[in-house]
Amino acid sequence: MVLIKGKVTDQKGNALQGVTITLKDYNRAITTSATGEFLFLAPNHRTLLFTSVGYRRREVKINGAAVINVAMEVDIAELDVTQVIAYGTTTKRFNTGEQTTVTSKEIENYPVANVLTALQAKVPGVMISQTSGVPGSPVSVNIRGQNGISSGSSPLYIVDGIPYTMDEYVTLNSNIAHGGFLGQNPLNFINPLDIESVDILKDADATAIYGSRGANGVILITTKKGRSGATRVTLNAYTGISQVPYMPKMLNLQQYLQMRHEAKRNDGLPVSAFDYDINGAWDTTRSTNWAKELLGNGQTTNAQVSVSGGGANSSYLLSGNYRRQNNLEKLFGGSDHTASLHFSMGTTSQDGKFTASLTGGYTYNVSDIPPGDQFSTIISLAPDAPKLFNSDGSLNFQNNTFNANPALAARKLNRTSINNLLSSAVIAYRPFPGLELKATVGYNKQQMNEFNGTPISANAPALGVTTGAVQFYHQQQYLLEHRAAGYL
Repeated sequence: MVLIKGKVTDQKGNALQGVTITLKDYNRAITTSATGEFLFLAPNHRTLLFTSVGYRRREVKINGAAVINVAMEVDIAELDVTQVIAYGTTTKRFNTGEQTTVTSKEIENYPVANVLTALQAKVPGVMISQTSGVPGSPVSVNIRGQNGISSGSSPLYIVDGIPYTMDEYVTLNSNIAHGGFLGQNPLNFINPLDIESVDILKDADATAIYGSRGANGVILITTKKGRSGATRVTLNAYTGISQVPYMPKMLNLQQYLQMRHEAKRNDGLPVSAFDYDINGAWDTTRSTNWAKELLGNGQTTNAQVSVSGGGANSSYLLSGNYRRQNNLEKLFGGSDHTASLHFSMGTTSQDGKFTASLTGGYTYNVSDIPPGDQFSTIISLAPDAPKLFNSDGSLNFQNNTFNANPALAARKLNRTSINNLLSSAVIAYRPFPGLELKATVGYNKQQMNEFNGTPISANAPALGVTTGAVQFYHQQQYLLEHRAAGYL
């Protein structure tokens, strides 16, 4: 053991009070005095950790030293992170509003299809939840709760300065069930790896700039741009397996039959001809664990390649991405596929007064996952319910006692495709320092096609269906917005 004394200062030599000094891998800790001095008894082969708010963490090995003086460096990286606001950019140091910024470095740590799911539990005052675990299912966002206004509770999305929406358009069409559930979140169709930063505006920050449209908050998306320099090629690929962490515990066959008979006795009712699970119509000597029958493993595969570079006054970026997610419900199958292309070009005049940029992206998404919550239906089946399929692969209706065979949905034909084109052009001129004139022009086209088909084989024989029922739905939306403004 060695008694260590020392002093902690900043880079200018000023004493720092309240710096926490911890023995690494131990819970022993002290703080510096008003003069920055400290005394610490520690093993001579250990390491001391020096931490303080606003300063970079320091690690110093003791190595038998009796005197250790440390100069702490100011940590300005977090305060100087660039934040995008409606009328330009600023930093956390000078931003007076309530705003949270999440950068691409944080987003890239999460293998998600929607950038919002990477923000869960990371942004204070924002509630983010996905309606289900089905690939492509909607993501709901509430910023500081619901306001109860006519436009709903969804925030306003701004991508590279252009308003971008899809929620209202999709939700109003009840036939649309992409990804298994009604509704969509706009960011489902923007590749997270193409996003440079996400800025979330809350409260007065949002309404002061965007008016009533920002009453539910504003989410600003800035996509990646090219950087001048030598040509760089980046490849990002990964694959993963999804598993159910917890299987629901259900009654076994004996417990279930006992409960059903006891319920009949308690109600004073006889076993009816329609109580197939306990009247002998179904085989009570066989049992099925429907959770294991339905759920399996899912696989996610993602691959992206990007090329960027440029000269002294120009830059470019081009990237392509492909993503595939399988459904965990193995009985019903299906998968969600997304292919996207993103590009950006920019130029600056020699005197730096004039700048122009063009950014855009195209996304094609297709899903053949059956709509609706099939798991909740099948998990409630009796353990002695018949097998879903006959030996020849046809649906089993067990002498018309199993008309509601939950595998009906697996025999339906479902295919939903969405095309999304989003682009923006920015022209800016700075006649003199402190004044910038900027014009932003954007174009957004969204198109959705959905096909739902029900073949004859998906109907019980007792229904007497002899012709197939087919439903086809087609919708497209165009959004074109121009914006021009002068910024001081």
